[in-house]
Amino acid sequence: MLAKQGNHEALALADLFCRAAHVRVKQLFASFYGDYDAQMYKVAQEVLRGEHSWLETGIVSLLEDEGSGEPVRPDTAGATVGAA
Repeated sequence: MLAKQGNHEALALADLFCRAAHVRVKQLFASFYGDYDAQMYKVAQEVLRGEHSWLETGIVSLLEDEGSGEPVRPDTAGATVGAA
């Protein structure tokens, strides 16, 4: 729309952005697959079957205030604050 109004710089910027994004996407896809694909697939299938559910043990209790049972989150100073 801006190019139709004579603002060709907008078109040049959009073109540059798209070309740079295209290069980044190609690089990311090229590095997505690697030496551990078979092992990652195997573990992912195990997770989907529930074979690693033991990892969740204790997570909920860590996120609850011991006195009230209310969910808590660390604030930026490292203290614990009740959830809103």
